[in-house]
Amino acid sequence: MASIGRPSSAVAAKLEAWLWAVRGWLVEPLVLAFRRSGNRALISEDLRRWREVRYYEERRDIPTDTDEDKLRYFLLATREFRNVFYYRLERGGVESYLASKLARRIWRPVDSLNVSCDDVGPGLVVRHGYSTILTAERIGANCFVHHEVTIGWDDEGARAPVLGDNVYVGTGAKILGAITIGSDVRIGANAVVLDDVPDGCTVAGVPARIVRAPQPRRLAAQGDGDAGIG
Repeated sequence: MASIGRPSSAVAAKLEAWLWAVRGWLVEPLVLAFRRSGNRALISEDLRRWREVRYYEERRDIPTDTDEDKLRYFLLATREFRNVFYYRLERGGVESYLASKLARRIWRPVDSLNVSCDDVGPGLVVRHGYSTILTAERIGANCFVHHEVTIGWDDEGARAPVLGDNVYVGTGAKILGAITIGSDVRIGANAVVLDDVPDGCTVAGVPARIVRAPQPRRLAAQGDGDAGIG
C-alpha cells in the first residue's frame, strides 16, 4: 500500500493560491466600500505607498497591479493596514463610515493601534503598530511609524504635535506637546521629542537632540545656456 506523503511543492502552491483567492473573495465587501468611499483618492495613495515599503517578496505570485488587488492583499496580509483603511473609511461619508464599523467586527484591526487625528496626509504606513497612539494635530504625507510610538499631548495641553511630510518615527519614540516636526525628519528609536525639529534633521536620545543636520545642497548656477554646478 502506497504511503501518503506531503503534497508536492507545486500542489501546495496551487492550494495556497486557491485559499488566497477564496479569502480575497471574502473581503469583496470592503473593496466595494473602497470604490464608494469619498476618501478613495487618499486610500489609493496609501495603497501605493504600502506597495512600495511593505510588500513581501515571497508573495510576488499574488497580483497587486490595481488598487483593488493591492487592497485585497494588504487587508489579508497586514492587520495594521486595516487600521489605516478603516480610519479613511470613517471619514469618507456615512455609507463608508457604517461599513468600517461593521468590518472592524469581522476583519479585526490591531486593537492597540489608535489613529486619532483629523488631518492625516496620504501614504501613512504603520509597521506592526502594537501599543501605538497617533494623536496629532496634523500628520503630513508619507509618514512611516513603527510600533510602541506615542504622538500626543503633554501636560500643558496647548495642542498636539504637527508632523510634516516624509517623517520616519522609530520604534518606541515619543513625540509630545505643541511642537512641530519638519519634513524629511527621522526620529530614532525610543527618542523622546519635546522640541521643534527643523526640516531634514535626524534626532535621537532622551530628551531628543539633533544628531544629524540637513546637508547643504549644491545649487545649479543660472547661466544664459546650460546650467552648471556651482
